[in-house]
Amino acid sequence: MSRRSTLFGLGLLLIGAVAAVLLARPVLPTTDQSSSGPTAAAGKSSSATSSRVPPSSGRAAPLGLDERGCGWFVAYEPMVVNALNAELARGALRGAGADVLEGAVTGDTDQLRGGLAAGGPPDVVVPGFEYTPLTAAVSARCAAAVTALLAAGANPGLAPPGRQPPLLVAVLVADPEIVTLLIEAGADPAATDSNGVSARSVAAALGDPMVLAGLPPVPGEPTSAGAP
Repeated sequence: MSRRSTLFGLGLLLIGAVAAVLLARPVLPTTDQSSSGPTAAAGKSSSATSSRVPPSSGRAAPLGLDERGCGWFVAYEPMVVNALNAELARGALRGAGADVLEGAVTGDTDQLRGGLAAGGPPDVVVPGFEYTPLTAAVSARCAAAVTALLAAGANPGLAPPGRQPPLLVAVLVADPEIVTLLIEAGADPAATDSNGVSARSVAAALGDPMVLAGLPPVPGEPTSAGAP
């Protein structure tokens, strides 16, 4: 074999080796914070904000109801958490009251109970913020937080101006356990939101038998979907 043929052969081997290495290189995944679950998101550092609530960068897209639970806002509703951060940063709420609202929104039931034990009011309303502690806990389907707030005397019918009352929220998130907790605490199934919609009428329209079973009948309202 001539020297030229040998060099040509070595060149082909080198090209083949380089190609094999390039094809074998793994594709590095991009950083996707949307894959973080509720626990991971809840543990993010709060160094980027002056408030005590970690800013959430989780998924903002609506999720199935089965994915809700204590800590749901931190993991999946960044706009709500960031709005709360802004209110805390400007001093709209301090002390035990801040612990009550913060614990309800973040799903930190220890912080929530601590705030209540320290005298924080269970019915915290911050102008411009769309949740009370109770409506936040109900929306997240956090029964432990709902129980703690109701035991501390939270008003089962209170909602921020223009927002849905807790019982209607419980119906919308299809949580029969929380519906029962609210009814036992005195929530009115006939109470309506600013659009005149009641929990009972929505439950009948949705046709969820477990939710409907927890709601007392309301005169003049349907008892099931399509009923007069």
